[in-house]
Amino acid sequence: MTNVVKHAYHCQPGHEVRVAVSIYPDRISFQIRDTGSRMRSLAQEPREFDHHNLPSVPETGMGLQIIQQIMDEVDYQTVDGINILTLQKYFKKTSSA
Repeated sequence: MTNVVKHAYHCQPGHEVRVAVSIYPDRISFQIRDTGSRMRSLAQEPREFDHHNLPSVPETGMGLQIIQQIMDEVDYQTVDGINILTLQKYFKKTSSA
């Protein structure tokens, strides 16, 4: 959401962002829609830093990298001027005793 406001809408108020959350037996899905500027690409070079050295951790520019590390599937497309970011996280199966 922060990235949409900052990058798609350039911090300009009055724009809509729609979020849909769907829960399935095997996963949870998030879909974020906006009509702002398009994202260039999901592909980006990972930012390197020493996670043991707090001052070396970047304050910004980590959004997509974090999303891609946490989620199992990430998809981005623009359809009829609507940007659609879909995030899927699959549930881990637990064995019952």
